[in-house]
Amino acid sequence: MILIWLFRTFFSLWLLLTLGVWRSTRRLPKLKASTLESYPPLTVLIPAANEQESIKTTIQRLLTCNYPDLKIIAVNDRSTDETGSILNRLAEENNRLEVIHIEKLPDGWMGKVHALNTAWQRVTSPWFLVCDADVSFAPDSLKQAVQHAMAHDLDHLSLVPQLGAKSKPAQWVLDNFSMMGVAGIPFDHRGRVGGPGFGIGAFQLIKSDFFKRCPGFPAIQLEVIDDIALGQMIYRSGGHSGIANGASQVSLTWYANWRTIILGLEKNLFAAATGYRIWPILPIVLAACLFLISPVAVWALGSPIDQGCVFGGMGLHFLGLAIAARHMKVKPRHALASPFALATFLLAFCHSSWVVLCMGGVRWRGTFYPLSQLRKQRDAKRSA
Repeated sequence: MILIWLFRTFFSLWLLLTLGVWRSTRRLPKLKASTLESYPPLTVLIPAANEQESIKTTIQRLLTCNYPDLKIIAVNDRSTDETGSILNRLAEENNRLEVIHIEKLPDGWMGKVHALNTAWQRVTSPWFLVCDADVSFAPDSLKQAVQHAMAHDLDHLSLVPQLGAKSKPAQWVLDNFSMMGVAGIPFDHRGRVGGPGFGIGAFQLIKSDFFKRCPGFPAIQLEVIDDIALGQMIYRSGGHSGIANGASQVSLTWYANWRTIILGLEKNLFAAATGYRIWPILPIVLAACLFLISPVAVWALGSPIDQGCVFGGMGLHFLGLAIAARHMKVKPRHALASPFALATFLLAFCHSSWVVLCMGGVRWRGTFYPLSQLRKQRDAKRSA
């Protein structure tokens, strides 16, 4: 009897989550066609480490955007492939691209954050954009984003991109991650982000004058989840942060296949879910397992009423996600893969926790960061 009530409770919570996803995706502001007569100068900062497969396309897409006063600063962060050579050739062909080469990482920095801090020192424009090296931009995307930020008096704007994958199972997972992720972002009906703040690595537009008054990148120099940490730092500094639906303007292939999702989340999922603490691991694993086994348990042990409630709730869950999918450029039928996405999250979380705890830290881009050092950064952020 206790198990049945426990399963009912968890499915009620799952239904509430579905309502949250549906509500969040519906009210997520959409970008509007650009109508301004003039636009302020904009600088795009792109850190790139071993990105030879994507960096050329990303730079070329940016250069074909219709933004009138655009500069790109690309940082070759200790790449061992052809990234640096590709960037040098592109810079020779277009004077709007500036390339910085970093040969050595200073102690106490994550590579990407250090690369961004290095590029930020050369920004002279009133706005700058932080983005990843594998993002694809629509021609009007930059104009629409700047227009949205100025119209809503924002200091910081994140766009929710369209996530792509090269395999169907990976695409199912990423589509559900995208929809579920929106429900976890604290924003109001205007798209104004509340505490504790948030940021999305694919696209973060920031007002330079405000950022000069912030602690800046040194305040997040050891953050594994640097994009969220950047948004949180801006929020703590009193900035007006916003979020908008950029799925029609910004896209990226986040992970190629299902296996790379598990491996790709290795360095940051444990940190994101637990804050480097051990005690949340068991509750997270138990909660995910109960969600996954509840339908089978209720089918085997529950009464017809219980079965009707649970499977009716599942039907509403799939329907709610399918409706939400329309707002996120996601195929509605991919909502049926939400249990598979949850199982993937569980496996990725267990893998991340196991690897980080066994190593006693995070290894990233050839550098090892001990847990003691990462926890010190976490504690400093909380006391700030």
